Amino acid sequence: MLFLAVFLGFVAENIRENISERHREKEFAKSLFHDIKTDTANLNFEILGNLSLQTNYDSLLQLVKNASPANVNKIYYYFIPTTYYYAFTSTETTIKQLENAGEMRLFRDMAVSDSITSYYELVHAAADQHATWTRYFDIYHQEEYHVFSWSQIDTLFLDPEPLLSMKKNLSLITYDKKTLEILFSKIYTMSMITRKYAHDLQMVYTKAVSTLNYISEVYKLK
Repeated sequence: MLFLAVFLGFVAENIRENISERHREKEFAKSLFHDIKTDTANLNFEILGNLSLQTNYDSLLQLVKNASPANVNKIYYYFIPTTYYYAFTSTETTIKQLENAGEMRLFRDMAVSDSITSYYELVHAAADQHATWTRYFDIYHQEEYHVFSWSQIDTLFLDPEPLLSMKKNLSLITYDKKTLEILFSKIYTMSMITRKYAHDLQMVYTKAVSTLNYISEVYKLK
């Protein structure tokens, strides 16, 4: 009888623990679902921003390649947006809590677990690419300071549109061919790195959507 009582107590404890773990699994799934859903909204904005930025770099490239006093206003028009940047920051509160506590094991469905892991791997890869972008962004601006006169456009940074209809022609600090060739190289590099970053963010977005679908299907979430 004593053995039976001990055995039944053990079984009851296992049942309670299993119920508790299933409850925690569902709560973590809900929290991750919310985090990743928030990420998709932010990703949409950052992807569009970086694609627009890359278009600006490409337009600026062609104008700088053929720089002359006649097209300086247009050069400044496309230059101003290249002083902006769009950086995606993932909501990682839940995943960090899971990783720090070693509780990714709670997810019994391997497709869900693998998709979550893959998603955050892509997030971190995109973050690494943005760190590279930031480094070259600083290098680019060290060079553009030798060419662009910020005092002529200090009131236009929030709205460069008037540059296209301005009758007064602005001027560059220099039209030196070598200096402009170096600037061209920096702009070209920024265009390529921005293109890669936008591509990486699109991969993150695609994985976010598929991960949300997995979680939604398994845990009946909307």
